[in-house]
Amino acid sequence: MFTKTAVEKPEPIVEKEKIKETLLRIITYSLDFVALGIVGKTTGKRFLVCETGFQYSLWKTLGGRPELYGELKENPLNTISREIREEAGIVTLDPEVEDIFLIQELRNRKGDCYYAIAFDLKYYSGEVEKGKEIAELKEFAKDEVSDAISSNKMVPLHIPIWKYYINNLWK
Repeated sequence: MFTKTAVEKPEPIVEKEKIKETLLRIITYSLDFVALGIVGKTTGKRFLVCETGFQYSLWKTLGGRPELYGELKENPLNTISREIREEAGIVTLDPEVEDIFLIQELRNRKGDCYYAIAFDLKYYSGEVEKGKEIAELKEFAKDEVSDAISSNKMVPLHIPIWKYYINNLWK
């Protein structure tokens, strides 16, 4: 007879050495990932977006999946730069490994593993405007992000990233 046991969710990786090790494994073995970037233009605010084509509008972090070039996969640093530019018209300072503040191991609906790689990035230039796949783009203050989390108006998988960011990095 089989009994159900709770599946433990892995803790987010936040230690710099573990982040570097995990990133190297992701790149070396071409593991699946989504790159997410927190950036703001206005002091004390950060961007969130709602994507088009969904029944319910939930706020999410700028970012997305890597592009494939034949058999080659875009790396996380290039992915986050491209995604932020496409979604918000923003150019950030060149992302570096040190800009990664959290990596979280996740499971998709099929149960396959992928990684969420979260970057804390600095605005460099660009006219802020929503990309074609974005329904709404807005800068939020810290309390507004907290409100979006507590009122269930944020994509659930992005909530741990924002909670960590709010509690440890947002200045």
